[in-house]
Amino acid sequence: MLTSAAMVLIAGAILFVLLVFAVGHAPRGHALRPVVGAESDAAVPDGAPDLPGWKRWYLETGAGTSPGHSCSFIEFDERGDYLDFLQHRHAYQKILELAEDPRPLTLVVYVHGWRHSGQSQDVVSFNEFLHQLADTEEIEPRRRVHGVYLVWRGSALKHVFDRDDVFQNVTSYFGGPIVDPRARARIGWLTTILESFSYFDRKSVPEYKFSGTALSRTIFSCAFAAKRGRSDCQVMLLGHSFGALLLERTFQNAAISQLTAAWPWGTSDEASPVNPLPFDTVLLVNSAAPSIYAKQLQGYLAAHRQAMLRAHVPRAGTPFVFSVTSSADWATGVAHPIANLPTVLLPTLRRKYGVADFTVENVPENAGIEIPQSYYYRHTPGHNPLLVNRFIEPLVPAPKPPVGKRSHVRRNLMKSHGDLNEFEVATPDGDGTARWSVNFPPATAAFVQFSMYRGRRPVVWTNEHDRYRYKDTAYWIIRCPKEILSSHNDIWNQPAMDVYAALHRIALQARG
Repeated sequence: MLTSAAMVLIAGAILFVLLVFAVGHAPRGHALRPVVGAESDAAVPDGAPDLPGWKRWYLETGAGTSPGHSCSFIEFDERGDYLDFLQHRHAYQKILELAEDPRPLTLVVYVHGWRHSGQSQDVVSFNEFLHQLADTEEIEPRRRVHGVYLVWRGSALKHVFDRDDVFQNVTSYFGGPIVDPRARARIGWLTTILESFSYFDRKSVPEYKFSGTALSRTIFSCAFAAKRGRSDCQVMLLGHSFGALLLERTFQNAAISQLTAAWPWGTSDEASPVNPLPFDTVLLVNSAAPSIYAKQLQGYLAAHRQAMLRAHVPRAGTPFVFSVTSSADWATGVAHPIANLPTVLLPTLRRKYGVADFTVENVPENAGIEIPQSYYYRHTPGHNPLLVNRFIEPLVPAPKPPVGKRSHVRRNLMKSHGDLNEFEVATPDGDGTARWSVNFPPATAAFVQFSMYRGRRPVVWTNEHDRYRYKDTAYWIIRCPKEILSSHNDIWNQPAMDVYAALHRIALQARG
């Protein structure tokens, strides 16, 4: 006879299965935007007659939409292979075509995060960002904007989206919905709760299961297609949450060979490019990656800067990799360390870091310090004070009237004639303008307090001859307040998009 405990467990399991059935699983193993109508060895078509927007592998705004932009979709399975290779072929063919346009191309390649897919709210919000990037009438020459949305099964359950103002706006740009309204989650709030239990399952895909070959092939193919023969084309690479983890596990390994090949190797070569990559800006938002991977990349890019300095390469400290995390991101700041607490028991994470490993200031009182490697694994980059080297902080308030939502993205893309690190964003209520700056050292009391490891200051605080020696590197790990990013998934609010535009301009202008 079953015990009471066993009956409770069985009842709980049955209830969980019923709940999952009620919300529905996300499809797996097949493309939701498969290419149709393609002939062998011919150019892949942009679409098929009467194909709804949510089935299209390529979207372009209607003829009457100004400014116009477009978006391609490429879907991957849970082992990192293409679900439909023709999507990849069409994407780079389309970029080659757009690069021939008289207008210079701005290409944005984006990898979504946990709880999202190629049919979720994220698709809608990303296309609103593309629309705002294209709305740049004050910038000459006018630019052609194209996005590539890289899809993986970040959501184990059916997608959730709201028919809000952004949804309505984007639907009007394309003349119809671009995500499938019929396959949305039946009970949105229940789906959100149950999806939380997929954390370890979804995290394992980008960290351990996802092969980097196909993804690296796509992002580099698309970027080189844009840059080939067109120095005025711009490429931005974005990743959010587990999408940032996916990029760190694939992109950085693919990029290091090209960066290292650009090193002058002991000779003086002022013509050597500081950033030889086909990406002008790499932006990771609310990264859910264990910071052990960011530590390795940040250390490498510090060595990259030193190699360029020794060769007298101008602007050796030009930043082009940015990781931005909100202090209000509960998912990566609280849930991630708790969920990964058992990793302190792993033999592979028992190593101890010391001062020589560029962790804390190399001062006598820090001699003999030991920092568990598991600390880097349990904390994400923006919540690890040993790695954060920039802070977004408010400037002295100066009341300004509202200037329109999109004008902040537009203005932040324009050339700065003052402090390169200062920019404007919309206030959270949308009724005005606030000025912010990317700083180090921080001036905000909360950020000063954060920038300590058990009472010890990180290595970035090392001050020699009135200069913070380790501050200038190509990798800025930035902590921002809730006024910019209010939560883990709130990455497409207006202030956040304004900041992305400002960081892109910093990368472009800092390199000259």
